[in-house]
Amino acid sequence: MDDARPLVERLFEFLEAFNQKRNPVVRDIERQQQHWWWRRVPDSTGCRRTALSDPPEANDGKGSEDSVLQVRRPEIRPAPPPPPELSQWLA
Repeated sequence: MDDARPLVERLFEFLEAFNQKRNPVVRDIERQQQHWWWRRVPDSTGCRRTALSDPPEANDGKGSEDSVLQVRRPEIRPAPPPPPELSQWLA
């Protein structure tokens, strides 16, 4: 068992180096695959944001004063029925 320990350590060191090579840490936000600036985050019924400098009472009582961003699932409404001329094509 003592013979395997150095091999296992070397294997994990290799895997760590391999992961760092394949997935380098991106430190520049412009080079990230996706990013949203705070001012571009939508303020809608499913996503509510407050300005970082807003006082707690500025959120209209909607949500916690501790939160800066709240996201919830949208309300999904049933689809309208298809027009009669298309209903024969739908089964």
